[in-house]
Amino acid sequence: MPKTLKTTKTTTTKRKISKKPNANKITITLDSKVMDEVEKYLKDYGKTKENFIKEAIKEKISRDRISSMIDYMTK
Repeated sequence: MPKTLKTTKTTTTKRKISKKPNANKITITLDSKVMDEVEKYLKDYGKTKENFIKEAIKEKISRDRISSMIDYMTK
């Protein structure tokens, strides 16, 4: 009896990167201790890295603006 060869079809899927018209990409480097804390937070709160960083940036800008307004008002 002849041997039959099995053929397998392999496909590679390319990850689609959404191209947002007004989006910019940044790269950051974190030490391992900070990254461990971030990953634990993301796991605990079910957030993505992207959304976490967006929220952190917006929160920092908001706090600085409020602080500047308070400083201006108390002078």
